[in-house]
Amino acid sequence: MKRFYLLLVALLGLTWFSASGSAQICNPSNTSGCPALFPGARSVKTPTAVPGTGYTSNGVTTASIDVMWGLGYNRSVCPYSEGTGGNQSSCDLAVIMPHEAPSNPNNYEIVFCFHGGGGSSGGNELNDCWASSAGPVQQSILYVQKYLGTPNAVGGQGIVVILVNYRLTAGGGLYGTNSFPAQWQDAKCAVWHVLANSSTFPGNKSLIGMYGPSWGGTMVWWAAETPDNAYAPSCDSSAPGTDPQYRIVAAWPALAWLYPLNNASFDNVNLTQAYKNAIIGQMNSNVESTIQANCAAMSPNCDPVENIVSANLAVYQNVQALFQFGSYGNSCATADCLVMPYWNTLGVRAGTTGGAAGGNLYNLAAAFDGLSAPIRPYMQILWPNCFHECDTASTPSGSQADAFNFLLMRTQTTSGGLGGSGMGSF
Repeated sequence: MKRFYLLLVALLGLTWFSASGSAQICNPSNTSGCPALFPGARSVKTPTAVPGTGYTSNGVTTASIDVMWGLGYNRSVCPYSEGTGGNQSSCDLAVIMPHEAPSNPNNYEIVFCFHGGGGSSGGNELNDCWASSAGPVQQSILYVQKYLGTPNAVGGQGIVVILVNYRLTAGGGLYGTNSFPAQWQDAKCAVWHVLANSSTFPGNKSLIGMYGPSWGGTMVWWAAETPDNAYAPSCDSSAPGTDPQYRIVAAWPALAWLYPLNNASFDNVNLTQAYKNAIIGQMNSNVESTIQANCAAMSPNCDPVENIVSANLAVYQNVQALFQFGSYGNSCATADCLVMPYWNTLGVRAGTTGGAAGGNLYNLAAAFDGLSAPIRPYMQILWPNCFHECDTASTPSGSQADAFNFLLMRTQTTSGGLGGSGMGSF
């Protein structure tokens, strides 16, 4: 009888091992074992290996994908705070990397991702930076795996993904929390912290890639294309003595800024409540005159778009950018609601019937780019023929494939419309 029980225990153990082993598969061909939450303990600087993530891609095999999360930056300004209702407001980073990255860090290109959420919602542990149905851990692991062995922009192969949490403003039209320019300062501080701490954050520091959807697209735009001393950030790490080159993808960023809140339409496009809420939260008021006064009192003024197009030569020379904007087939008739209000400012009008959707949207972005044509070395504009964050997916395809091809300086392939500003092609 004792021998029977031992045999039974052995069989049960074998069954459990086999089942758990099969569940620990996490790669682009089988995502059943991809973790839903970050493994390991928060704020631990020793990477945690994710079981079942050893994978071969492009002829390169990695031992595993390793993860660190909850690594604080500038904590004297924003200690960790887990919000409610799907929000997280803190300054911390998550790192997803091949197990081999720390042993030869210069081979790996760093790709930052700033999550979306209108500036008032979202977080790395709650929603996906890549705007897909997969969780933030799973999707980031899949991207790191996919680009194993892929030549990158720093002359090596593969990527390290760093997800950025930043302070959130009040949502739903409320204000008084982390108003502008807190988030812009966080964007700079996060990058500077990584650059200053090579022993914790592996990856080549000579070229930094950034991706952001929606509000995250605005974050990377601000971080890469405004001078380091703008809005006087106070960080735990100083700005680098020599800036790295930046390659950024701003996916559906909010081009409009401080559009009059009380005006119901602009070029036949309704201003969305989400956009109004973002500006109210950022500018600490729901009164138009107060918002404008608060903006004018800053030095430089609070309009990052204006400050970008009037910024200095040295900043622009170091940035290569891809902008992605959704076009027709949505409630705003011809273009992403967050983009449309800036049309008239740049002298590109839709006309009484909205005009040709893709063409006018491209002209909008090209007109913006034209304001700094003599000094901007490189820019491309991609407009998928659908609405805000419409063609993202759980696997790298569509606009996300375009984004990574751009970040890694690979040949561009796309199923959507692609336009260039005349300053380069890829």
